[in-house]
Amino acid sequence: MTHTGSDALLVINAGSATIKFSLYGIGSGAGAPELRYRGLVEQTGAQGRFFLADAGGGSIIDQTITPDDRGGTSPTRLLEVASEAVDLFVHRAQRQIGSLAAALGGLDGVVFTGGIGENAAQIRERICRGLAWLGLRLDAAANQHGRPCISRTDGSVSAWVLPTDEALMIARHTLTLLDGAQA
Repeated sequence: MTHTGSDALLVINAGSATIKFSLYGIGSGAGAPELRYRGLVEQTGAQGRFFLADAGGGSIIDQTITPDDRGGTSPTRLLEVASEAVDLFVHRAQRQIGSLAAALGGLDGVVFTGGIGENAAQIRERICRGLAWLGLRLDAAANQHGRPCISRTDGSVSAWVLPTDEALMIARHTLTLLDGAQA
């Protein structure tokens, strides 16, 4: 990734029940990125939670989200809440990709990975539909069948679904950090 003058890097880790995010400040120097904010959106049973903290761990927002005003879990209200959450997730993914495309002067490709990226064809479809202006043309059949390349050849931006092993990557990064600390 090339630094293009932006002073922030957003890292999103979307699992099946939790979306974690971290916002890092990046400067023009060679220093390591500096954590500014971290947070999560999660669902536990019928309730959800939105949490945002500053770099020092101080809570900015810590809000429980209940399915309806009575705290009940009517199936209709749960579907409404879930639908609103998916709409927001899709909108934010499109917005972030669009912002990055603008900052970078275009995109070559979009990669879906992790729990949602690898397993949610409908969400991939909705995100890609909103990126048609960038030249992304979704191959609906490839997307539904979970093929690695889910874009058509007549588009200028490709879309991919790639498996990940997050635990392996965390272990590798931890080992690198530990090796550096012992030097």
